[in-house]
Amino acid sequence: GTVICEPIGVPASTTTLDATVSTGNYTSLAVDAQGLAVISHYDDVAGDLKLNYCWNPACSSASTRTLDSINDRGRYSSLAIGSDGLAIISHYDTTLLDAKVTHCSDVACTTATTVTIDSVGDYGRDGAIAIGSDGLPIVAYRDDSFGGLRIAHCTTITCSARTAVTIASGPGAGAAGRTAIAIGPDGYPIIARALFGDLAVIHCEDVSCTGRTI
Repeated sequence: GTVICEPIGVPASTTTLDATVSTGNYTSLAVDAQGLAVISHYDDVAGDLKLNYCWNPACSSASTRTLDSINDRGRYSSLAIGSDGLAIISHYDTTLLDAKVTHCSDVACTTATTVTIDSVGDYGRDGAIAIGSDGLPIVAYRDDSFGGLRIAHCTTITCSARTAVTIASGPGAGAAGRTAIAIGPDGYPIIARALFGDLAVIHCEDVSCTGRTI
C-alpha cells in the first residue's frame, strides 16, 4: 500500500507502507483522534486482513499488523474510528462466506478481536461500516444467498452482539458493486449502492434501520 501526502506548498511525498507482494487491496482509511491515519487492506497472497498505523501525519513512519489470518479474510475491508477512539473494520471471510468485524484493542491495533456478524448464508461482500449517532457501528453488505442488501446494527461497541435486517431482496438486488454508508444530519444511516440495476439511496428511519425508505 502507498500513501501520498501533499501539504500546502510542499511537493507530494510517497511512502511505501507494505512491500509484500500483492497487498494493499480493498483499502480503507480513517483519521483517528490524534490526527493520524489508520489504513486497512487485504493481502491477496496470504489471504489476510492487514492494518497500517501511521506514527506521523505524513505517514513516513508506520507499523503494519496482520489482524486476521484465519482462513481467507479481509476482502472488502471498510474502516471507521469507533466512539471509543479505536479502529473497527468490516470485511468478508471468503472461506466461510461470512460477514466479519474486527475491533482494535488499542490505537495502534497491536491486538484485535474478530467476530462473525452474519453467517446464515453467503453474506459480507461489498461491505461498508459507519459509526451511528448512538456511538455504535452499523454495517451494510451484500446478500449473495438470496440476492439483496443486509444491514447489521451493532449493540456493543465491538459488535460482539448485533441485529441484522434485510433491506432489499430478489434477483438483481444484490448486484456486485461497492456500498457507501454515512450518518445523516438526522442521526440515521443513509446508504447508496446499485439495486435492481439502478442507483439507489436507502434512508433509514431509526438508528438500526428497521424502518427505511428506498
